[in-house]
Amino acid sequence: MAILGKVAIWLSLLVSISAVCVLLYGIKTRRKKYVEAGRTAAILTFVFITVASLVLLVALVNRNFSIAYVANHTSTLLPLSYTIAAFWAGQEGSLLLWLWLISLFTLIFIVWGKRNVFDLYALSILLLVQAFFIFLLAIPVSPFTEAPFLMHEGRGLNPLLQHFQMIFHPPTLFVGFAAFTLPFAMAMAALLTRGRGIDWLERCRRWALFAWTFLSVGIFLGGLWAYEVLGWGGYWAWDPVENASLFPWFTGTALLHSCVAYRKRKILRMWTVALTIATFLLCILATFLTRSGIISSVHAFGVSPVGPYFLWFMILVFLISFGILIYTYKDFRGEGEVNLLSREYGFHLNNLVMVFCTLVILIGTMFPIFSSLVIGEQISPGPEFYQRLAVPLGLIYLFLMGICPILGWRQTSFSKVKRDIFYPIILGAIVAIAIYLSWDRSLKGSVAFFICAFAAVGVAQTFIREVRARRRQTKKGLLVSLWYLVSTNRARYGGLIAHLSIAIMVVGLIGTTFYKVDTKTSLAKNETFEVKDIKLSYEDILFEREVDKETVGARLTLYEGGKRKGVLTPRIVYHYIEETSIARVAIEDNLLRDIFVALEKIGRDHSVLLHVMINPFISWLWIGCILLFMGTVLALWPGQKP
Repeated sequence: MAILGKVAIWLSLLVSISAVCVLLYGIKTRRKKYVEAGRTAAILTFVFITVASLVLLVALVNRNFSIAYVANHTSTLLPLSYTIAAFWAGQEGSLLLWLWLISLFTLIFIVWGKRNVFDLYALSILLLVQAFFIFLLAIPVSPFTEAPFLMHEGRGLNPLLQHFQMIFHPPTLFVGFAAFTLPFAMAMAALLTRGRGIDWLERCRRWALFAWTFLSVGIFLGGLWAYEVLGWGGYWAWDPVENASLFPWFTGTALLHSCVAYRKRKILRMWTVALTIATFLLCILATFLTRSGIISSVHAFGVSPVGPYFLWFMILVFLISFGILIYTYKDFRGEGEVNLLSREYGFHLNNLVMVFCTLVILIGTMFPIFSSLVIGEQISPGPEFYQRLAVPLGLIYLFLMGICPILGWRQTSFSKVKRDIFYPIILGAIVAIAIYLSWDRSLKGSVAFFICAFAAVGVAQTFIREVRARRRQTKKGLLVSLWYLVSTNRARYGGLIAHLSIAIMVVGLIGTTFYKVDTKTSLAKNETFEVKDIKLSYEDILFEREVDKETVGARLTLYEGGKRKGVLTPRIVYHYIEETSIARVAIEDNLLRDIFVALEKIGRDHSVLLHVMINPFISWLWIGCILLFMGTVLALWPGQKP
C-alpha cells in the first residue's frame, strides 16, 4: 500500500510539471491541442493526488502500522472519527490535505473556467504551486515512509487533539490557505496579461471571500478549542503559530475591501493585486513558522526538513511576483481622485489599519528570530505587547467600520455625515455611560463599548433606512422589502451582516479584556469559595478508570446570588499510552458571562487547587463568529437580478 501511495505522488509530480510546460507552449504557439493536453494533464494530476490521499486514509482506517505515519498518529483504541482526523494531525498528512485541496480547487477552476490566455496563465500558476507541494511529499516528508520495524500497536493521537473542534479546526484552516492560491494565481495572470482578463476581479473576490470565510471559521474553532480544552481560561495566547494564522486574515480582510473599491470606482488597483500576492505569501509564511522549528510554539511540528524549502519558495515567489507587479505598475494605477469624505477613502484607511495590524503582529512574532541573530537568545514579546497595540488598532478599525456605511461613493456632504452620525454617537454614548455607572468603572472598557455600539448602530441604521426607503417606494411590507434588498444584492447585505457580527464579537473581546475576574483557590472537602456573587462548594472527589486512561475530578456545587444553580465537575484525565494529563474544564455559560472552573491539582488529602474565572460576554464572541459565517455565506450566494 505504501508503494502505491509513493507511485501516485511521483506520477502527480511528473504530470503537473509536464502540464505546465505543455500549457506555456500552447499559450506561446496558440495551438489548441497543447492547451487541451495541458488541461487534461492538470485533471490527471488531481486524480493521482486523490489516489495518494485515499491510500493514506485507508491505511489509517485499517490501522496499517507498517506505515510510519499511521503508527505515529493512531492506535487500535482510537475511535474512528479521530482516526480519520489523524490524516491532518501530523506534518505529512496535513501537507497532503493542503495539496489535495489545491488540486480540487484547480479542478473547479478548470471546469468553470475558460480557455483564454488569462485562465491558462492562472492554471499554470496553480500547477506550479501544486508541483512544489508534491515535491515536498515526494522527497523530504513522504507520508508513505515505512515503519523501521513491525508494530502491533500505534502511539495514538495526541490527547489534546481528541476533541470535537479539532476534527474541523485544521481542515478549515487548510481550506482557507489552499483557496487563497486561486486569487494569487488570478492576480499573477492579470499581471502577465496586463489586466486583460475582464472578469478576473469578481472571480478573485469570490475565491478570496470563500478562503477568508473558512480561515475565519478555522480561527474561531481554534479559539473555542483553546478555551474549552487547554484549561487556562483564554482563547488566544498570542502564540507565534496562532499569530501566523492572523497574517493572511488581516490582509485578506483588506483584500476584500479593495476588491469592492476596485469594482465600484476603479481605484486601489495596486492595493488589490499587492494584497492578493501578500496574502498568499503570508499563508506560506504561516506554514514556514509552523514547520521550520525556527520559533518555539506549542502548536508547531518542531524541527522539520521542509522549513528551508518553504523559505526559498517564499523568497522566490516574493521576488518574481512583486518584480512583475513593479514592472507592470502603469497598467494597475488607480483612476480618479479620492475625496476625504467618501467611502473610497474609508476603504483606503481600512487597508492601512489592516496592513499596520499585520506588520505589528508580524514584528512581534518574528522578534525571537531577530533577537537570536543579534544576541544569540530568543526573546519573545509577551501578550501585553500585542494587547497594548491590538486593542487600539482594533477599535480604530471598528470606528472606521461604523463610519464607512454612512459615507457615499465619490463624495459625501458634511451635512449628511452630521445627520447620519447623530444616532450612532448618541446611542453609543448612552451605552458607554450606562456601563460605566452600573458596572466596574473601567474608563477604557467604557470607551471601547462606545465605539462598539457606535459601529453596530451605524451598520443597523444603514439596514433600517434602506428597508424603509424600499418600503415607501413599493408600498410593500417590511419583510417583503427586506427580502427583496437582500436577494438582489446579497454581496452588500451579507457584508453588512458580517460587519454587524464583528461588532458583536468585539463585545465579547471587551468583556474578557477589561472586566474579567481571574483567581485561584485551594479547598478542602466541604469548604466554600466566594468571588463576586458566585459561591463554589467542594462536595466530593470523583474517580474513573478506563482501558487507556483514568480520570480524577472534583464535584462542586455552584451558587449564584445565593441560589443553587447546579453542579460543576472539572477533571484531570491521565492517558496511559501518551503518558500525559489533560485538563477537562467545567463551564457554566449564558449570554452575560461564563463561570469557568479548571482543576489544577489534587492533594493527597483530597484537597483541590482550582482556577476560577468569570468571563463576561464571552458567549457574544462565539455568537458573533457564527453570524459572521452566515453573513459571508450570504455574500457568496449568487443574487437574483432585480
